Amino acid sequence: RKFKVGDKLALGAEIPCGNCRFCKNNNDHLCENQLSVGTKIDGGFSEYILLNKRFIANGPIVKLDKLADMKLSSLSESIACVINGIEITNRNKFDSVLILGAGYMGIIFGIVLKKKYNVKNIIISDINPKRLQYINKLGFKNTVQVDFEDKNSIKKILRKNKNNKFDFVISANNQISSHRVTTNLVDKGGIINLFGGIPKNIKDTLLLPTNKMHYDQYSITGSFSSNLKQLKAAVKFISKNKAILNKIVSKVINLDDIVKYFDIVRKNELIKIIVEIKS
Repeated sequence: RKFKVGDKLALGAEIPCGNCRFCKNNNDHLCENQLSVGTKIDGGFSEYILLNKRFIANGPIVKLDKLADMKLSSLSESIACVINGIEITNRNKFDSVLILGAGYMGIIFGIVLKKKYNVKNIIISDINPKRLQYINKLGFKNTVQVDFEDKNSIKKILRKNKNNKFDFVISANNQISSHRVTTNLVDKGGIINLFGGIPKNIKDTLLLPTNKMHYDQYSITGSFSSNLKQLKAAVKFISKNKAILNKIVSKVINLDDIVKYFDIVRKNELIKIIVEIKS
């Protein structure tokens, strides 16, 4: 009843149950009985994916325009997660933003903050100079190469912002050392988003300076996935920002080449690969 053969769709990753307390409070991406595409049910690296009854009824699905660019539409779920990561701050304006990590998701954060929220002062840091050179070409000139394990990394980053701290600090990578430096970089009244998940074999605990949190009145949050409203916002964002989003797609490959390119991406040689399923 909702869809027909030939419809173009953008899908989110988390399928809510529609009945738990989180679903009933419009936080369906935090559903207690969630099904996740690619983990709990089979994902999209195949010729076909089964959209079961629950996915159709409750899942994050957006029907696209007939002329939608499917290559860029496949970025919808990632962009929706970033929109969630920004909306969780409950702010529409940021004077200064620091993004720790210049990988795919860090770059998406930069693009959404710049294009959707009109943030002028965005600083992006990473240990990899090639990544920083790459994002310079995307228009992000204020970058700094640091190793988050280096005790001088905080000073190097702050110098880029006239020795001022930041209203919004996003740790968009999987290094616990990155999460740990955030409390020394956030300004009074600011907010930290520990966006990157830490590998399971790494101890993920932080020591928090509670007095500093108390007197500086800053907040720490995480964010996970997105809801249907944010997926719709991501689709709309893509339609308005095709030029810059096309620049972050490093290569379009066939399904048969996927294993080879997993290794290439792991080595940080490319930013974003799109897998195209040939019908």
